[in-house]
Amino acid sequence: MAAVLNGFSYTGHKQTITLDWKSILKKCDDFSGPVNGFMFIDFNSIIEQTCPRDTFFDVIGQIVSVRPLETSNHVASKHYIKLTLSNIESVHLKVTIFGTQAYQLSQYLKENPTVNCVVIVMQFVKLNIWDGVGQVKSHFEVTKMFINSDIVEINEYKKRYIIPINVQDGTGTIGLTLFDREAKRLLDISAYELKKIYEAAGDSHALFPVQLNVLKNRKFAFLVDITKYNVNNYNNIYTILKLTEDVSIVSELESKLELMSIESVSLNQVPLESDDVVQSVQKDVISQTDESFTPSTVNKSTATTPGKISTDLKRNLQDIYDVNSGDDLSSTKAKRKSIGDETPLLIPKVEK
Repeated sequence: MAAVLNGFSYTGHKQTITLDWKSILKKCDDFSGPVNGFMFIDFNSIIEQTCPRDTFFDVIGQIVSVRPLETSNHVASKHYIKLTLSNIESVHLKVTIFGTQAYQLSQYLKENPTVNCVVIVMQFVKLNIWDGVGQVKSHFEVTKMFINSDIVEINEYKKRYIIPINVQDGTGTIGLTLFDREAKRLLDISAYELKKIYEAAGDSHALFPVQLNVLKNRKFAFLVDITKYNVNNYNNIYTILKLTEDVSIVSELESKLELMSIESVSLNQVPLESDDVVQSVQKDVISQTDESFTPSTVNKSTATTPGKISTDLKRNLQDIYDVNSGDDLSSTKAKRKSIGDETPLLIPKVEK
């Protein structure tokens, strides 16, 4: 056993085992550990370059796009294929595969054009930074690739289907990702089973499985995860962490949303003289038609007309500040020097 001295480890361990001609190997028939020993890394940590840089790691995902095999270089080991993997959270990761494995993947895709879901495992890949974004690439013959192989990791991955849903409120619509565990709790059927039923139905005029009808006319409160990847890449698909139908929670969120909507419209339009004026203007600026809120400037009372508001605003400013001339407040004119009591200083008044 010797220490890793070159600063780069294939497995992440700091020691390596060296075999010589005296070493004896025996087959183990009752090994209980993992067969392949995968060390999967989260896609976001790769993209944001927070993953390990001094060791290889593994990735698993579904192929969502692939480019043709590039063979322009006269050296076969430098021929490559570029593809995009998507994980369970719908995060996309760019992957570059070189050499014989690039040919292997290209051949598989040509021979299996009807396979809709191609899940691959890339073992022993390296971080590759391109244009400030983290990607992965294979490393000569060190990297191992499993394409839709009958191994535990790929079989389990295929069962973890997700349901993309659109959620709408008064402010707009957002896309969310519902995991299988939550789908089963809501629908009393897993997303994997739902997919099988939908595939078995074949061509149908239905837009969606009838099992989804149980979601009609129901309101949910969602706790979502907004990652750096969402912000930096303008990705508007967010993962659901929790959801609930609790009436008190949903009602509280709706009341806050309505209050925020009213305040955002009326904040810069009303002189805050009294509660009566604020309440009156709030009723004027918001007109409700059916189930939507529409900003309106209808003058329903002389106390809240634009002319009245403007006059009141000027009067309020004059009450707060002692101003004899507008020249002292100009940003383009030089301020005149005070001579005696002719030009008094600007003295703020505190309103009670």
